[in-house]
Amino acid sequence: MRTLYQYTDSKVGAKIKLVERTTLVPATPFQPATQRKAFAVTLDIPGEYATFEKYDDVEYAAGAFINTCEMFGDVMMRNQVV
Repeated sequence: MRTLYQYTDSKVGAKIKLVERTTLVPATPFQPATQRKAFAVTLDIPGEYATFEKYDDVEYAAGAFINTCEMFGDVMMRNQVV
């Protein structure tokens, strides 16, 4: 797993991460070996809970990351390249 972006909220201490996972799919007699990428947005609030949402497309994952960051206040990331 590789962390692409991370944001830590200074008030609550929530950690939000956009992570990428690459899975190797072995070859079969009918298909060559391939790599599959999946993305997830993780949310970890100390003393509360931790959760994640999985996405197959980086654009949807990036949008979810931005929306989650904006929920915590001072972050305005719209119209910025992620």
